[in-house]
Amino acid sequence: MILSLHIKLARTALGMTQEELAKKSGVSAPTIKNIETTNPNEELGNNKSTIIALVKFFEDSGVEFIDEKDSVGVKVSKKIIKQKFR
Repeated sequence: MILSLHIKLARTALGMTQEELAKKSGVSAPTIKNIETTNPNEELGNNKSTIIALVKFFEDSGVEFIDEKDSVGVKVSKKIIKQKFR
């Protein structure tokens, strides 16, 4: 399950603004802002094509979504971090 918190965590982990994410994912900046300001524990599923586009972008960028019993978060490949922050 993807939560609104996952989207914000993934974006900030990659050091991206909402506008940068919009350009790279094809999802509008207002939609991303709306998703990120939703209750952080709310499951996203209202607009499946939007969520699919965001998840695909993040997964293609080396982000893994974590949803365990007691925690949620994202994991970013060290390779991506090294490339991003040289």
